[in-house]
Amino acid sequence: MGLFTKLATFGRTISKSWSTNLTSTRHIFQIIQGKKVFFEVSKQQNKLNEWLLEKYATLTEVSSVINKIADYYAAVIQEPYDQNGKYINDERIQALLNQPNQEQDAAEYNKKLAIYHLLFGNAFENAYGYRSSLLSFELKLLPSQYVEIVTNEATDFRNVAIKEYKVRIPNKGVVDIPDIENVLHYRNTSPIYTKEASDLYGQSRLLACQKNIDSIEAGYGAKVGLYKHGPRVIITGRAQGEFAAANVQSDETTKQLQDRINNEYGMQDNQYSVMITDIPLEVKPVSMNMGELQINQNNIADFQAICRAFDIDSRVLSDTSSSTFSNVEMAMEAFLNVSFKAYVDRILTARSRFLSKLFKRPIVLKANYQNIPAIVEYENRNNDKLIDMTFAGLLTRNELFERINERLVNDPGFNEYFTFNNGQWIKVNGNNEINAGTGNNEGANQ
Repeated sequence: MGLFTKLATFGRTISKSWSTNLTSTRHIFQIIQGKKVFFEVSKQQNKLNEWLLEKYATLTEVSSVINKIADYYAAVIQEPYDQNGKYINDERIQALLNQPNQEQDAAEYNKKLAIYHLLFGNAFENAYGYRSSLLSFELKLLPSQYVEIVTNEATDFRNVAIKEYKVRIPNKGVVDIPDIENVLHYRNTSPIYTKEASDLYGQSRLLACQKNIDSIEAGYGAKVGLYKHGPRVIITGRAQGEFAAANVQSDETTKQLQDRINNEYGMQDNQYSVMITDIPLEVKPVSMNMGELQINQNNIADFQAICRAFDIDSRVLSDTSSSTFSNVEMAMEAFLNVSFKAYVDRILTARSRFLSKLFKRPIVLKANYQNIPAIVEYENRNNDKLIDMTFAGLLTRNELFERINERLVNDPGFNEYFTFNNGQWIKVNGNNEINAGTGNNEGANQ
């Protein structure tokens, strides 16, 4: 059998679905090269995921940041609306949002989703399986560290498309997911470009903190070494002078005395921790102490860098280096009402499109923050200003409801400008004139 015939046979073995004539030498090598790139990318991605998982499991400086954001995300209530802002009262959608699958409720599911996304830069949500008479599917999270993305064999980087997802769990086997429409991939933006793998995997924000993480680990290693063994020293003998012989008290050698002391008084854990000698010694430290190494100060600086990567103020996570009660409160308020809300909006925007496809109807998920007091208090302060603007006729009542994430009222009067005066709503006409007595009585006290 000739070389080209063997290669063609090999190509047909790889995939029976390829209808291209594999006797084309050029196409054969394109296929082999494409497979090589895929496996190489998967290998690199798996190695990176192992590193990220190890740091999450062993360093509180990493896990505390991710868990803080994930805990808050789990407290967010996701409510479904249509494209017109009307609340969707559909028990099927509500059931799925309250309990995505039989094993997990919404809080547990959403927390794990956020941990996957924040840690790996990727999270995968899969509509799968039979749940109950109410729904024909449930939502499952795929373990991000084991998900491989298989692409088509396009040689033009502009035509790369996802063919299927593979979940390879060690000692559990491989699961192929060819229905890519049933998988929602949340991913961070990644500037890393690698041929067919471009833009497929999101980039973890921890990649920018590798030196900070290495520094923290080295600091802990130095600290533990100092605690357990003390500083490194050089021991030298001093000149004893002409009367040194007078110091000898017996014929017992130094080694014999050392052995006797250890055998009679030493414990197993600290034997030979006491050194006995008849020679005057001078000890010179050759390593820096805790104060000179500034381990704690450096660890705090590296921890702050990790927090910045996730757009969170380190004072939110008990960084006491420059915090008072008031600025901790301000840091928490700024984080929750700016970067955290922006993160939630990005997730819900993608999930809204996904659920719209699953239920074949437009769904817009909005966040209800009633379980997070710091956000509620902040919104209430801002809502007072919006209410004043509505009373003055600068906002319609439905515009007010939309801004404060309340359900809209299906009444034309709520889309018109009114002022509130003497207990009634008074309509404002198009010339900014107030017409007394023309208010919408049906919605007057709402």
